[in-house]
Amino acid sequence: MDSSKQTVRAAPGVVKREDEPAFEERLRQRGIDISHIEPDSQGTVGRDLRTVAVRQTVVNLGGGPVAFDDVGAAVRVGDLLGEGGMGQVRLGQQPSLKRQVAVKQLRPAARSAENIGALLREAWISGSLEHPNIVPIHALCRGEDDTPLLVMKRVEGTSWDDVLYEEEIARSFRIEDPIEWHINVLIRVCHAVHLAHSRGILHLDLKLDNVMVGRFGEVYVVDWGLAASIADDRPSWMLDANEISSIIGTLVHMSPEQSLGEGQRFGPYTDTYLLGAMLHEIVAKQPLHDGDTPVAMLRSAYNSLPREYPISVPRELVSILHKATAREPEDRYQSAEELRLALEAFLRHRSSDQLSREAWARLRLLRGSSDADEVSTSFPAFNTGSFGAHQDEMECRFGFRQALRIWPENIDAQRGLHELFDWMIERALLTRDYKRAAEALDEHPAPDAALKARVVALRAELRAERAEVRELKDLKRQLDIDTHRVTRLRLVSLAGVAWLVWNFGFGYLHRNGILVFGHTHLIVSSLATLAICAVMLYVVRNTLLKTRINRYGLGLFTGGLITNTLMWIGCAIAGVSVTQSIACGAPLYVFFLVGMAVMLDARVWWAIPLVSALVLGVFAFPPYAFEIFGAIGGVIAITFLWIWRRPVASEA
Repeated sequence: MDSSKQTVRAAPGVVKREDEPAFEERLRQRGIDISHIEPDSQGTVGRDLRTVAVRQTVVNLGGGPVAFDDVGAAVRVGDLLGEGGMGQVRLGQQPSLKRQVAVKQLRPAARSAENIGALLREAWISGSLEHPNIVPIHALCRGEDDTPLLVMKRVEGTSWDDVLYEEEIARSFRIEDPIEWHINVLIRVCHAVHLAHSRGILHLDLKLDNVMVGRFGEVYVVDWGLAASIADDRPSWMLDANEISSIIGTLVHMSPEQSLGEGQRFGPYTDTYLLGAMLHEIVAKQPLHDGDTPVAMLRSAYNSLPREYPISVPRELVSILHKATAREPEDRYQSAEELRLALEAFLRHRSSDQLSREAWARLRLLRGSSDADEVSTSFPAFNTGSFGAHQDEMECRFGFRQALRIWPENIDAQRGLHELFDWMIERALLTRDYKRAAEALDEHPAPDAALKARVVALRAELRAERAEVRELKDLKRQLDIDTHRVTRLRLVSLAGVAWLVWNFGFGYLHRNGILVFGHTHLIVSSLATLAICAVMLYVVRNTLLKTRINRYGLGLFTGGLITNTLMWIGCAIAGVSVTQSIACGAPLYVFFLVGMAVMLDARVWWAIPLVSALVLGVFAFPPYAFEIFGAIGGVIAITFLWIWRRPVASEA
């Protein structure tokens, strides 16, 4: 990656924090002048370290003669494959094995003793780290100009950096899921780095440029030129990390301790920071540290402020990023293995996280959240009707539960399910749907006590309302004139016929002198009528006496009979004649009809004038009082039979 590529991309949002103390002041205290820092074409500084001094000739490097393999003549160096800060890689032919190899050597302009020593160190380090994700070293031989030639496996692939940023190259790898693909590459890098750490070796320059990706899934960590040892028994040719006192590494990926040149603070967590910086670049498509100048990038590395990521980045991955690139070493992953395990766990949990995020998107739309615009494109056919909303609610609930089934510790899914049921209960309370509120409350993983109380209160309120409705319905039934209408008609018919026969019969007997009525006869006949009425009431006790409106009518009728009996007893005591006594009871019929019209059925009003005229006829024609009484009863019976012949509801 050239330096321009590293400085034009801006880093994502960061949380601001003051320098403690100022970066430049820390460097001055350490005697480091950064005003003339010049990174190489790869954006790397520190390749000119003098820690390993070459005091004699190349053959005496490391305290003894360099043992070259005698295969130089057997490897033919060909076309240039690539070029870095101090070296170049050429295509080599190894006829004895009929294969192509890669040959790394110094560029002609960089063939200094220090760079020769650096290339030899890289050869010895790479050769000592046999791992599937570290390029195998076949041989270290001497070139025609006596400079070292590093013969290694030829990797038929490209730089990981190119795969990430060049769309055409990425398409050639047929990457279906970029995040998963790149994280799997990083996991294999972690494997290689963990092996190096187990040998006490730090890479110190991990970046996408230093990872080669083959066409058949090969992943190789390359360029161990800045590697240093933290082992107590390090070989004499290995750079001692404790002796590093100047800035070392690639500016856009550098850890805080590297930005200060504090080699005594280097450890495996330094490389895990660089691995975290690579993960950041995978996610954000831009380097971790930004700035237009080397000093600005170093200051960014020194501060290492926690980055903010879009909502589309899973929370678990954000946590991994923040931990891997924490400012303080003790807050980071302490080994590449620990980081690898976290990344593998994330990939296992990723489907759970995806389900959770989709469910959250639905929940935001259901709630009408301000985040709806951000996620609405995920669900262009989102339902808005009541049935559709219920369906989306069910899918939202299924999404959270499925996410938790895959990964029970998914905090986002746990919180989402909690908020979904909160929302469901709130909506059910708003619409006074106790059944749905109770069902949501039963399924709620941890309902709030106040929410429970509101659901209980709604149940009590609805029960009270239902009781009131039942009372109103019962009252309506009690006052419904059509209730037991047929039974009433039968009773009225029977009473009307009996009344006519009774009164006309008594009238005939009285006028013809067959039975001259006295007060005793009147009182006995009245009491007999009451007895017959009592029998009739007993017969209809399970029908007419069950409703209030029928009880009103029967009560008026019975009350009238009792009043008439008392009146006749009073007339007998007062010495009023029988004829006058009969006449005195006649107005009670008008009173009965008025009561029936007011309390039972207003249609009775039209019969009152006719009955009133007949009552007056009793006073005008006393000898025919019984017959007129019979006529009054007949008119009343006909009136009720007529108005109750059809239900009121059918007339309406």
